Amino acid sequence: MTLQEMLADAQQKLHLLQTGRLAVEIIADGYVVKYNRAQIPQLMAYISNLQAQIAGAPMIGAINTIWSR
Repeated sequence: MTLQEMLADAQQKLHLLQTGRLAVEIIADGYVVKYNRAQIPQLMAYISNLQAQIAGAPMIGAINTIWSR
């Protein structure tokens, strides 16, 4: 599944949740992820992440702090 297909699927599932569906499933990285209406913010974050990947934006990872004297 391409990033564009994953994005379209996630956006469709978000629409279903926002219009009354109680729960949806999305396949992400080989795992089935279940979202319910209470998890709409997490699904929106997943959609934003996919959009950033499609746009080629660098992904922000963990920040490591190095202390020196």
